[in-house]
Amino acid sequence: MKKIMAFLLASVLFVVVIVTAKQNYAVRYKAKITEVGKSLCYAISVERNNAPQAIASALDKDTILLLGSSELPYYNEESHPKIVTHNGNSDFNIMELGVGYNQSLMHAINAGGLAPFIENEKVVLNLSPQWFTEFHIDPAAFASRFSDRMLDAFMKNKDISQETKKKVAERCGQLFGSNQMGSKLVQDCEKVYASDRINPLKSIALKISSLKSEIQSQKELLRPGILPENTEEPEAPFVKFSEVDFEKLMKEAEAQGKAQCANNDFYIYDDYYNQYIKPVLAEQKNSASDFSYCDSPEYGDLKLFLEVCEETGLEVMLINIPVNGYWYDYTGFPKADRQQYYQNIRDIAAEYDVTLLDLSDHEYTPYFLKDVMHLGWKGWVYLDEGIYEFYKKDNGK
Repeated sequence: MKKIMAFLLASVLFVVVIVTAKQNYAVRYKAKITEVGKSLCYAISVERNNAPQAIASALDKDTILLLGSSELPYYNEESHPKIVTHNGNSDFNIMELGVGYNQSLMHAINAGGLAPFIENEKVVLNLSPQWFTEFHIDPAAFASRFSDRMLDAFMKNKDISQETKKKVAERCGQLFGSNQMGSKLVQDCEKVYASDRINPLKSIALKISSLKSEIQSQKELLRPGILPENTEEPEAPFVKFSEVDFEKLMKEAEAQGKAQCANNDFYIYDDYYNQYIKPVLAEQKNSASDFSYCDSPEYGDLKLFLEVCEETGLEVMLINIPVNGYWYDYTGFPKADRQQYYQNIRDIAAEYDVTLLDLSDHEYTPYFLKDVMHLGWKGWVYLDEGIYEFYKKDNGK
């Protein structure tokens, strides 16, 4: 009994300290989020992705959530939604959430955690074929992208069944592997939020940890360079997205892609080709003849993502992205396996009755991708228009 009382007293004192710290950051944090506004949609970073409250602040009825991975950040494509919307100065925006090593399981957590804040109740998941490998994601990579704040928000969502929470916790535990800190966090969340037998002390400890993590995420967002700064340049004109000329945008994408892919036959932009492909070109010939995306744990994680969306009432659009056919032919990756992968995604979309933007027939469309896997100039045009059409559906637009 004395140990329990000592724990409770220590907890109260700690909470007082934490709450005081939270109040100190709250004013600066709120001011910064207000200042950034809709540009927050395109300010992709690991720090921002670990701040569900910040993301939620930009999710209104005219902003759609796009989940993906390393293809999302803006590089130099004029067709990227950051440019098309003039960095959020538009009547329609795309909240991009994802960096490298974010895959279906992490996005199941993101969707579940953010669902209460998604006013239009729609979410888009851009699928990378490269997620669907036999060996899946490296535990260290998964841990580096894991968001404890999102997991906390996910577990608190009462629309998600205990069974689904347990499935997600189990998969996280498997992917954490020997990472004891990550595994313990997931186990504690499961015991508190997905169990009929709640340990009061464990619950208090987890809530304190959650409060501490929230303050930490605010501190990280306030670090210089994480979120956009004020600029003295005049604002770009306001964009009415319904007036975007996608045909013109496609022609501009063609021209930009052609100008940047001039030194190879794979339609890979020159700098990437020089740095990553040219030095190993000869040894890459037929190097992928035994590869396949047909059998992978990722399919189970994708279905888990769709189950979370179903329980939370989110309408889903999956995007079936192609590989670079020129490069994949050169490396000998079997065409039959590529086609089977695309069909697997079609089958899953049909099984869960979700919308599918099927772009898999663009393997040989020049400038659809900009390298061997990432969206390029034309690819973004297809996504801009396809996501906007999905947004307009049943939305009175």
